[in-house]
Amino acid sequence: MDRRTFLAATTAGTGAAALSLLPLNGTAAAAPRAPEADPALLRRWFRDTYRSIEVMTTDIGLAADTLRLGLAGGPAASQNTSPTNIGCGLWATVAAAGLGVIDADTLHRRLTRTVTAVEKLERHDGFWLNWYDAHDGTVLTTWPGTGDPVRPFLSSVDNAWLITGLRIAAAAEPRLRSRIARLLAPADWSYFYTPYDPADPVAGPGQLRGGFWTDTGEPTPHHYGALNTEPRMASYLGVADGSLPGEHYWHMLRTMLPEHEQEQQPGGFHDTVDGVHLWQGHYVHRGRKLIPTWGGSMFEALMVPLFVPEATWSPRVGHHAPPVRQVPDRARTRRGGVRLLGLLAVQRPRGRLPGVRRRRDRYGGRRLRLQHRPYVRHFGAATASRGGVHERCRHPARLLPRAAPRPR
Repeated sequence: MDRRTFLAATTAGTGAAALSLLPLNGTAAAAPRAPEADPALLRRWFRDTYRSIEVMTTDIGLAADTLRLGLAGGPAASQNTSPTNIGCGLWATVAAAGLGVIDADTLHRRLTRTVTAVEKLERHDGFWLNWYDAHDGTVLTTWPGTGDPVRPFLSSVDNAWLITGLRIAAAAEPRLRSRIARLLAPADWSYFYTPYDPADPVAGPGQLRGGFWTDTGEPTPHHYGALNTEPRMASYLGVADGSLPGEHYWHMLRTMLPEHEQEQQPGGFHDTVDGVHLWQGHYVHRGRKLIPTWGGSMFEALMVPLFVPEATWSPRVGHHAPPVRQVPDRARTRRGGVRLLGLLAVQRPRGRLPGVRRRRDRYGGRRLRLQHRPYVRHFGAATASRGGVHERCRHPARLLPRAAPRPR
């Protein structure tokens, strides 16, 4: 497996699912495997986390958004799901087969069930809407539990994660490759793209919009301008399949421009790459140069390189993982617990959970002291493991009692 391999929901230290940026009938080249750190513990984490995703997956094969615990009948999947949730279910299942948690027949059966469900989901302009009913695949028009209206929305970043999951599934299961190719054929990333206009770079920034509301065709007022954030996955996919120009990558911002008002003036220099003039900026924190993420989030920085070998492609840049590791380096394990700083992917359930105390950390993020069983969403363990938090944790993130019913 190469560095385009995603290591599933817990990044268990071994490759499991190749994300090919080649045509769907291509083959990714092999590359050296990353060194393992305590494989037995990481595999235990993976099994426990995948166990939760199994139970969160509905009868039609769609991974739900959350899991409701403490119910009389046992854990129950939420009604809502999103393209991101579905994509996660796909790549986690492929990783489970790669790590020997499930066998090849189970892999084929589960991927086929999910792909069949995705084929039936309502789409607009080649992309999937943001919220569906995980149990029957219909578009959600009211929010479960509140009845609030839900406007139909196409999200560029959420579609990126579903398409990522589909590409991984196609690479893992050749029998599904032609069906997935038909699913992906209408997905043209230029739909979200506003071409660069040198006369008005504010209106024409050469970046991707957040999305569109399909009931009116109205776009979001914002574009995704920051490079070191999760939407760059959509950028990579679009450049790779040719629906976005390569120059788009250089129009994303490493930092705010020097002339912008900001707390710290960025260092760096003006540069021209592929004919694009850009500011190669950075900030400095505790003597280290870094390119920021939204709110200092490890998730924003570390999710994409689980799929895309950025450190290999740009070994001298190092603008993703190393600066973010400042956060887990400050984590401390006390009395069987661990503080997780900056993990925006940690689920915040309604109400309080036993053993979880919440307060804001100095960076404005939510700080959790986990004393018993943490409640973590799909991405939490992935970014934690990639960022080095696994070296500080004594216990895996178990979401479910062992007696929970096993899925098909």
